[in-house]
Amino acid sequence: MPASAVLVVVVVAAWPVLAWPLRARFGVRAGMVPPLASLALVPFVAFAAAWARAQPIVDAMPFQCGTGDVALAMLAAPFAGGALVVATLWARYVASPPGRARVDRTLRACAVLAIAAGAVTTAPAIVQAWHAPDADGWADSLPQAQAVPDAVRTVAFAGPGLWSLRDVRRDDASDLWVVTRPGPQGRVPVMALGCALTRRTIVARDLRALSAPHGWIAESVGGLAVAALAIVAAGALAARHRRRHAAIEATHLGGGWVATDGGGPPMQTTELLHDAPGPVLVRLAGGGAPTYRASGLPWQMRVVARGSRESVEDAARSIAAVGYAVALAVTALACAPLAVA
Repeated sequence: MPASAVLVVVVVAAWPVLAWPLRARFGVRAGMVPPLASLALVPFVAFAAAWARAQPIVDAMPFQCGTGDVALAMLAAPFAGGALVVATLWARYVASPPGRARVDRTLRACAVLAIAAGAVTTAPAIVQAWHAPDADGWADSLPQAQAVPDAVRTVAFAGPGLWSLRDVRRDDASDLWVVTRPGPQGRVPVMALGCALTRRTIVARDLRALSAPHGWIAESVGGLAVAALAIVAAGALAARHRRRHAAIEATHLGGGWVATDGGGPPMQTTELLHDAPGPVLVRLAGGGAPTYRASGLPWQMRVVARGSRESVEDAARSIAAVGYAVALAVTALACAPLAVA
């Protein structure tokens, strides 16, 4: 499993924990704060993927020191921390209730575009991976040379070593003689000989017909699947919220007395005895046709929600927006390595 996939899993798993303390202030919109703040990590994931992609598959000078990689890693941590702080402030502004319909529409459009871009990037990578190896499987995919020139054999097997474990393979597309040894998951290249039998440092861009890392492709596919699932689940929860709060509008007059907007005498309910006056949504039961024994008026009232239909719709839209925020963040984090491959 690639390191980027581990990072995505850890970050996504932390979102519910980070959103829980924010519920008192942001309500259902608290769920979009951690995903939107996590977007600050996307440039760092992309940079790390580009760095990993540039590492040699075969290094002509395997023993190097002072390359500056440690300095880059040390600088990345404070920069990532600062970016997360700024992104968190922006995410809290976006999530501030009441929900902003224009912001939610923009968020939905960004999520859809991100998923479309991720699909466009992932689909050809899957096709290429079906026909070509990645960098880890490149040496194992090469055919073993049946007739090795003496000059190649002299260079490949010069010096001390367990030569009985090595073999020489040929990459005709890149015009390379490749010396390999057994590894945990197949053959591992230890030397690449180019023109004039000089040792060469080989990176992924030097090889033809090489696919993106298969782990990154699997990560991208998984991210797109999770994003689609988040949108569908959030849409279902939003529809469920609307159904559960389908009721008639009424006004709480104070002291538990409620007057429906359709007219009729106020009714008292114990659910609102200690609540402030304001709009409520209620469901009425009982009643029927008036008779000489009954007035036909409803005799039971149940409070469905405090607020108006607009507040219910706002909450439902916010639930859907959380799903799109999750989809946007997961897609961006999971597809960033493949985008730079």
